[in-house]
Amino acid sequence: MLCVNVRWVAVLLCAWTAMFGSMGHPLDNKTNMTTVTPQMEEESREEMMPTPANTTDTNATYVFKHSVRQSLSLSAGEQEFLLKRKQVALKALNKLGIKSTLDSVPHVAILGSGGGQRASVSLVGSLDQLEQEGLLDTVIYLGGVSGTALAMCSLYSDPQWSRNIDRAVSRLSAPGVKPLEVVSWLGQKAKDKRFSLSDIWGVVISAAITKQLDLQRLSDDRMNTFNPYPIYNVVNKKCLNNGPVRGKWFELTPHEAGFTDLGLFINTSHVGSSNYDEGPEGKETERDMTQMQVSWMIQKGLPMIGNWEWGTTENFLYQYPGAEVPSCISGEEHLQLIDGGLMMNMPFPPFLGEKRDADLLIALDSGSSQTFETLTEARDYAKAMKKPFPEIDDRIFEEKDWPEDCYVFEGKEKEPTIVYIPLFNRHNCKDVEEVQAKMKEFSTFQLPLNQERIEFMLETAKANIRNNKDTLLMEIYKASRRRHKKITHHLPMKPTSSTRSWSSLQGTDRLEHWASYIGLVSQSEDPQAEDMEPALVTELHQTLYVSVRGPVADPGRQQAQLARAIQKVASKAGWSGRV
Repeated sequence: MLCVNVRWVAVLLCAWTAMFGSMGHPLDNKTNMTTVTPQMEEESREEMMPTPANTTDTNATYVFKHSVRQSLSLSAGEQEFLLKRKQVALKALNKLGIKSTLDSVPHVAILGSGGGQRASVSLVGSLDQLEQEGLLDTVIYLGGVSGTALAMCSLYSDPQWSRNIDRAVSRLSAPGVKPLEVVSWLGQKAKDKRFSLSDIWGVVISAAITKQLDLQRLSDDRMNTFNPYPIYNVVNKKCLNNGPVRGKWFELTPHEAGFTDLGLFINTSHVGSSNYDEGPEGKETERDMTQMQVSWMIQKGLPMIGNWEWGTTENFLYQYPGAEVPSCISGEEHLQLIDGGLMMNMPFPPFLGEKRDADLLIALDSGSSQTFETLTEARDYAKAMKKPFPEIDDRIFEEKDWPEDCYVFEGKEKEPTIVYIPLFNRHNCKDVEEVQAKMKEFSTFQLPLNQERIEFMLETAKANIRNNKDTLLMEIYKASRRRHKKITHHLPMKPTSSTRSWSSLQGTDRLEHWASYIGLVSQSEDPQAEDMEPALVTELHQTLYVSVRGPVADPGRQQAQLARAIQKVASKAGWSGRV
């Protein structure tokens, strides 16, 4: 086995050397390309800073004014996805006996940890069992870091993986990618001026762990609501050690990529591109997922050569004006995006706070650090960023060496509930020594697992979900009830009689007010709810929810459509001329 792997890697290295020369050089032995001479500084200023509208050179203006979105709210694309995915989740909740409405569908996210192939395989096993238990379709988001981000790359290569997860399980034991296929891929990518040593590492990881070369682009998953919405996570090395917390965490979704806590994002199709002439979609410059994977395990996977510049990409915030961007970002021409596990071994940051308003986080910890360590890191992060986080009873730390197989940290109001499931625990290990032995046997840094060990890891992860199905189901139910209370607590005020005439409805704001009132009153204790036929309320509510909250391309047309929808349903309900 060892000889086979060594020979396979040797083929890659020889191919690299023959085609492209030296593999790379430590930073100390090469020209520092980040040094800016006066001449370069002047050229850079002319090229990158916004220019007047009447200039013929619009590239720089396009970068700043059209590509970067500054907001701590969801993008329009993710909002649209969320609404459609909630319809999938609503059906799943009803099948599980959890009575819900579109608005009270809880925001459930699965968080995968770092941990190399151990984490990658165990995530697939967990998702497989969740699908078998009928719970997977209740999940809105799937977030990964390091090893689980690699697993996600493999999963999302199938547009309907949550319906065909057995294929992903089978692929774990597949023969893998032939060396000649890798060499062919390298030859094609070498034509790109951005080709670097990082691409070599990315293709080695893809071939060894995910057993495929994924040629799709991240933006291809924009509206595929068969699966949970994927969020990949890395950190910015330039800010990791000395920069502010808000400049560290970097998320990548099918729609946008950017700094979670700065609220600065760029279209995902532009990541790594220095050419913005392609237009908003930028399809010609977007990297495929094999190239993107280079960041998932960079530096952590190769600690002995950490002085090399890995995972570098064009910095869309270089000299960015008009925002408080840390100098560790704005002063660098390139971002160095590396393994997020170096900061926090589970992707909590994107799911804390109001942006995604998570109700339930299912944290699957397959990391090599001590049990609960990532939870305390997340708690410290939340405190620093003033984000809600559930209370953790410090007494549980007494169990860190031999933990239970499931812990629930319950959120009260704004805090999400966290269901924490450690991979190795007292239900699959008889004592502390066996936990330690299993972690050593399935260590993060080793050659690819053989068939027997893959099957063992899959079954271990599946058993953890199977043994805690009732707990997960209960917490999903409670999350649905909490979201229901949030909605009814914020029930819009009933409009006055002077505004009840259709002729007085002016603008989408008033329509949205009526839409919210009529849709939500059916879930409250308001006496009017008794007079509403449930089917009519559902029809009105879902129509308005999707129309009002989604992207507005033509406000005037939308207003007319909403007015007709309200009048149609209200007329059926006997509210002729009135709402």
